[in-house]
Amino acid sequence: MNKLLLEKLNVKQIPEENGVYFFINKKEEIIYVGKAINLRKRITQYIKRHDTRRQIFFLMEEAVSVAFIVVSNEKESLIFENRKIKELQPKYNIDLRDDKSYPYIAFTDEEFPALVITRTPWKKYLFKRGPFIDAMLLRRLLRVINVVIPIRKCSKMKKEPCLNFQLGLCPGVCVGNISVYEYMESVNKIIALLKGSGWKNLSMEIKNKMMDAAENLNFERAALLRDSLKLIPVLKEKLGIEVKSVKDEKHYLFEKNEKGFYVVSALYSESVLKKIDIYFKESISESIESDILTYFTFQSESSSLPDRIGFFPENIVDKELVCASVGRDLKILKTDAAVLEILNKNMASKIAGERIADNEINKLLKAFSILAEKEVHSIACVDISNFYDDFNVASLVFWENGKFLKKHYRLFKVKTVIGPDDFSSMHEVVERAVNKWFSDEWKKPDILFIDGGKGQLSAISDINELPFVIGIVKDRKKERGFEKMIFMDGKEVFLDNSTASLLIKKIRDEAHRFGISYNRNLQRDKIQSQISEIKGVGPEKEKSLINTFGTIEDLKKASIEEIRKAPLISENLANQIYNFFHKQ
Repeated sequence: MNKLLLEKLNVKQIPEENGVYFFINKKEEIIYVGKAINLRKRITQYIKRHDTRRQIFFLMEEAVSVAFIVVSNEKESLIFENRKIKELQPKYNIDLRDDKSYPYIAFTDEEFPALVITRTPWKKYLFKRGPFIDAMLLRRLLRVINVVIPIRKCSKMKKEPCLNFQLGLCPGVCVGNISVYEYMESVNKIIALLKGSGWKNLSMEIKNKMMDAAENLNFERAALLRDSLKLIPVLKEKLGIEVKSVKDEKHYLFEKNEKGFYVVSALYSESVLKKIDIYFKESISESIESDILTYFTFQSESSSLPDRIGFFPENIVDKELVCASVGRDLKILKTDAAVLEILNKNMASKIAGERIADNEINKLLKAFSILAEKEVHSIACVDISNFYDDFNVASLVFWENGKFLKKHYRLFKVKTVIGPDDFSSMHEVVERAVNKWFSDEWKKPDILFIDGGKGQLSAISDINELPFVIGIVKDRKKERGFEKMIFMDGKEVFLDNSTASLLIKKIRDEAHRFGISYNRNLQRDKIQSQISEIKGVGPEKEKSLINTFGTIEDLKKASIEEIRKAPLISENLANQIYNFFHKQ
């Protein structure tokens, strides 16, 4: 699936194609599945809150990213959406989906199975196939099959023959006209048809019966058989009954460009699309064949790699080498045009979306280059984080050409400053970072953001070898309600909701998040060490106090009643904890 973060989504990255989309929360759970004739238009309606249903508000408050796959037509999107809703049971589909359930064709699980159309596929059946989107076509299919292979249709068998038996459309199970063995031969023949084999023989049999009926002057039956014969190609096309394989098979499309190596794969089960995956890796190998073999080597242990695969272009890699890299024999299939169309659409969508994102990044880098009066590709951001007098810590995050590079993230404990002195703390941390950059121990950024305004900028102004520095600060006067950039020369620029401004805020917020998480861990360690000294506080109660109060200061300031409200804490224990911190 193509997956995009909502906070930096450019809707141009979403294709105007048929497809299925997935909203995902921060826990990486799919919370809503939907279908669309035009993916871009439909997803935009959600993002801009044009859909005013109450559930949509809560959905969009929780969603952090959206993913999508492109399919060939509306029928495929309907079926794929229905399968995924039933498989994943997404949180918001319970309220948002309609009550419509798509029909299946099935044989009941009994001595003389009946052929039925059902909307309850979870019940026990001898065989079922679906879902389908056209119940009327399914009923026509049953009529066509019944013309040649009479089968029981009644839900409860009576002890006398019905009209279907008199018309030759039922073998007369109820009156013992057929043995179980003979009946099951007919059932297995129909199951084979539903799995995709025997349609040519069925057509020939209908044609022969039609000729016999005409010769016997039974023109009404001949007309019925003729109409049934005409329906066969329509049924096979619209219902997808012509199945090439009942086994799982996976088809791959490979591409390599200046950015790296791409793989789009489509998993089919009984010729119904089950899953689409998109893989990308920055590649340093010269040949695409090497990338493909490495990819299959890592796929060899995956349960999602069936024994039947196809790939395109067909001669892009040696088939024996693929089997060798996987470590088992595979049946290499030819990827047909319909499957290739879906693979191509998803590949094109992925690459086009990346190019749009790259163009946006290039525009941003040009804007930053103008500001810094030099070519800019990378930005670092420093944030000071402190709680009370306990811990002065700082974080540094690193962004380059559109990506956060976590290998260049750094954490600091402030060594020379006691208490919440942001200015002196910023001076120490930036000076330490500059020394590392100057000695080439750390990767040096083209621009340095600091979370702070004129005071912080003034505090670091005497440091040598500084990169181009920009302070990011909230508009304290609330003149425009925006944050703003402040430069060393005192110039100020307000940050609006433009793409560049959103990126600046995102980098600053990432530094803040990274620093806060570090500080919280230190606070957790401190509160944990002190709480462990209190008699009667075991691991579970310790965890309850940490989760409730977070810092030792907040626990110290809490009243007995507030401590009592923490889970697992009794009144006696609350008194003990309070007295422990207030015994002086």
